[in-house]
Amino acid sequence: MTGAGVNAASNGSGSETGADQGSADAVKSAVNFEHEMDNYEPQKDHYNFYFTYKIVHPWWDAVALGMEDAQRKFLEKGIMVTYEYMAPEAASAEDQTKRLLAAADKDFDVIGVDVADEAIISPVLDELVDSGSKVMTFSSSDAAEGCKRIAYVGNTHNYEDGVDLTEALCKKLGYKGKVAILVGSVGAPCHEDRARGARDTIAKYGDMEIVATEYDMDSVDLAYDLTMKILKDNPDLDGSSAAI
Repeated sequence: MTGAGVNAASNGSGSETGADQGSADAVKSAVNFEHEMDNYEPQKDHYNFYFTYKIVHPWWDAVALGMEDAQRKFLEKGIMVTYEYMAPEAASAEDQTKRLLAAADKDFDVIGVDVADEAIISPVLDELVDSGSKVMTFSSSDAAEGCKRIAYVGNTHNYEDGVDLTEALCKKLGYKGKVAILVGSVGAPCHEDRARGARDTIAKYGDMEIVATEYDMDSVDLAYDLTMKILKDNPDLDGSSAAI
């Protein structure tokens, strides 16, 4: 697996501003983006993967760039990696189930999935593993505890992220005020965990109130519409926590 580097933003003249450079340096010092394969030696010279994720979204374009970079690096070593990278236009556990079952009927070395709804998808993953498929989960979404998936690559502290981000919001508001929570997909582990972290944090402060919780289903357009509705319904809103 490979990681992407971080490029500092440009001020338009081709040189980096001091603030941009400082932010980039802070990120680089906090996160190690260089990941090596150690001494791993592929057992074949050709692998065919299948990946499906929750929804077609610009965020996943960056993931695709990482996949292409890894593909090139393996090709330099004489290992060909081919893959299908598919997702629906709208988040749907039912659609994801159909895609996974169809992929299991083909000759893929590994099936990878960003879980849309852990309650619905986890049993499907167990079924695929029991039938002989190698299944991994990736991105920020894992499966339900005890799932038979063979590996997971992604964030393991989504609840803590929700806590930390919401704590920063509460501090900014002086630990009082009305807030709204905007969540991504219903049932997606990462989204639900971040939202739970946000709710638990706000519950600690008696002068904080959650006036709305909405799910945008990973749709940029729906997120905008829900935000505008929340603001209209709550003109005295003090802040929001986005568990996307």
